[in-house]
Amino acid sequence: MFTEFSNLTVPQVLDSAVKENPHGEAFVFGETRDTFQRFQAKVDTLAAGLQRHGIQNGDKVGINLPTCPENVYAFFALNKIGASFVPLNPDLRSFEMKHILGDSNAKAVITIPEMRGFDYLAMFDQIKIDLPDFKTIFGLGSHSKDGAVPLKELFENDPNDLRLVQVHPDDIACILYTSGTTGLPKGTVHSHQVVLNQFAISQDWIYKDSVQTRLTPMPLFNSAGVNITFQTILKGDKLVLMQRFTPADILEITKKEKVSILDCAPTMIKLMLNSEEFNPQNLPHLRVVITGGSMALPELVQALKERMGCDYINVYAMTEAAIVSRLSHDDPLELQFTTVGRPLSGVEVKIVDDNRNELSFNQPGEIAVRSPSLMLGYFNDQVKTKEAVDKDGYYHTGDIGSLDENGYLRILDRKKDVIIRGAQNIYPSEVENFLNTHPKIQMSAVIGVPSPVSGEKVRAYVQLIEGEQMTDIEVVEYCRGAIAGYKIPEEIRFVEQFPLNKMGKIQKKILREESHKGE
Repeated sequence: MFTEFSNLTVPQVLDSAVKENPHGEAFVFGETRDTFQRFQAKVDTLAAGLQRHGIQNGDKVGINLPTCPENVYAFFALNKIGASFVPLNPDLRSFEMKHILGDSNAKAVITIPEMRGFDYLAMFDQIKIDLPDFKTIFGLGSHSKDGAVPLKELFENDPNDLRLVQVHPDDIACILYTSGTTGLPKGTVHSHQVVLNQFAISQDWIYKDSVQTRLTPMPLFNSAGVNITFQTILKGDKLVLMQRFTPADILEITKKEKVSILDCAPTMIKLMLNSEEFNPQNLPHLRVVITGGSMALPELVQALKERMGCDYINVYAMTEAAIVSRLSHDDPLELQFTTVGRPLSGVEVKIVDDNRNELSFNQPGEIAVRSPSLMLGYFNDQVKTKEAVDKDGYYHTGDIGSLDENGYLRILDRKKDVIIRGAQNIYPSEVENFLNTHPKIQMSAVIGVPSPVSGEKVRAYVQLIEGEQMTDIEVVEYCRGAIAGYKIPEEIRFVEQFPLNKMGKIQKKILREESHKGE
């Protein structure tokens, strides 16, 4: 049952976790191993250093780092002094970075100096010219240039120099920018109260034992990575992070750290199970795998249970509202493969038509969510906030779905992804889920492309399992008689590898762009 953290802040809950388990492990990354006591000391030291360089209550600070210890310390250090962090994806470049830093009124950025030959310090130094509020660049490491402050200097402060700041539950803890699939990225505002509500809601279904070890390859610029970090450390559990996903590395770390909770995208799980390094005897402590981003495939769930010997939880989540619903092994088997479960405790879901009128059971429409975890709104954008969140506090997700009589939620597709072929609406995820059941197909992606006859036609991109061969005729014949005729792809394109984002999701935007170039 959801119980709200009333009148508390992130620093206060961290203090409680440290007092309860000071010598227990809090955080592991490579060779870095922090007890809760040591973790808090590093957080306080960084917080004091940030204060010394002018960061204060109410300031916004961008974090442009790969997954690393300093990234996690910065989350908590900035919140400790009443500042807000703004995670940045290191893959972004000047146009996108300038938009986010300007939109959030960022005063500073903590950045990696260089990665894969790209000079971030030079980029941010150039961006500073056009953003009057953007004053300071902190560069990861001990040496810096272009007027940047070496971050290592901030860790040389005395944590006792930290000036205590009055932080309130309604203060902004972080601003998480959406991926920009519907235009420029929008900043979702999360207060300390909202962050703690997300943490509280997770306690009902993730954590059943007193102490857990949780591993995630999810990047820390993503809302999933941020939420997992808070959930795990604030509870007093051990968080294990890795910089990038490889099947061999994640299997080795899971074994070494005796991981009990593993967060993975479905594509990552498939790669782990197909890896030469996979050995179920190395995973005796693994209790549950948590995934999201797509519907559960029967063969994937079965493989997890039979080959990994653990439970499976599939979640439906978004940046604006965190986790909305979840599925687990307790749910009926059929519903595990056709729904994303029921809303979490404290979360309300309804389905509405284009006029935002509530629809009855099993009718497809837009999914609307009201939750204690819901963002406060889009930063500095009341117009977009009012467009997205209605007067009753429901966030309109842009996802198409339906609810059944027992509260199970089905996701049909994104509104913008719906293919209109003649008078028929086609939800790409339905076709993809079917194609992915073929024993030769690793994964697939379906998009609509222009058609002079029907308006749009269905194009399927297919990646085969290594070593397999297949023709477009075989794909079409597999669909024929199994799914509706109007849903069968008219075009099949085979790809060696899909463009994936760091969450392991297929980037359909790239497929669409390549499709337009080829027309």
